[in-house]
Amino acid sequence: MAMRLTIRIAADALRFAVGAPKDPQCFVMETYKTNNGISVAANLREAFTSSELLQSGYQRTLVLTDTPVLLIPIDEYDAQQQETLYHHAFTGLKNAAVEAYVIPWAHAVAVFGVNKDLKTVLEDHFADIRFMPAGHPVWQHLFKNGAGSIRKRLYAYFQGAYMEVFCFHQNRFRFYNRFPAEHAHDALYYLLYTWKQLAYDADSDELYMVGDMVHKDWLMEKLHQYLRRAHAPNATVTFNRSQAAIPHDATYDLLALYL
Repeated sequence: MAMRLTIRIAADALRFAVGAPKDPQCFVMETYKTNNGISVAANLREAFTSSELLQSGYQRTLVLTDTPVLLIPIDEYDAQQQETLYHHAFTGLKNAAVEAYVIPWAHAVAVFGVNKDLKTVLEDHFADIRFMPAGHPVWQHLFKNGAGSIRKRLYAYFQGAYMEVFCFHQNRFRFYNRFPAEHAHDALYYLLYTWKQLAYDADSDELYMVGDMVHKDWLMEKLHQYLRRAHAPNATVTFNRSQAAIPHDATYDLLALYL
């Protein structure tokens, strides 16, 4: 079966990647810096004129989007209601087609939006398109890595101007939310607020943070004033590769997906 090209959509950049899962030697990625003066869909259309990967003839693509996600327990999911529920939860996204991604390992369905104009561009170039929330590879990666821990863990995934904060209990999401985190003070507030809301213990429970953290050193210093076990592992160490083997601008979700 032919390889599937991955397209990672974000406001600041489009990333194109391909490779064999868990084989770093086959991982190739390109970054296309977006023009903020035009839409993401227009940026993608222009990228097809210059990207080597986009011009390589792939017919199958996996599209990672960083739009807000609504998580629904799988036994309560109703496909006919997903669009109504999503637009009720997230107003202002009227030009979004609503997609769903089943997460069997967490007994949940992720419902999220894909810009309709962007979807049209994708359909013009690919015969087989699958959509996935950008956070999913990270959720699964952290879930597997924390499966053997005897401590409760709260996770934060920083991407762009937001962070996803979540935790698991008995193979399900116990908590999930998306918070603005462009400023470190905001990130600190929401992390400590969630920690308190979940009644986690400041001495024995753990906070794990991954992704593109804003003011990482300052944030870690402040968190350690309140929490004993706050960690922000380096992606290079986590994926056990030398710095040269990992593109410097690769997002954590792409690394989790391929490495």
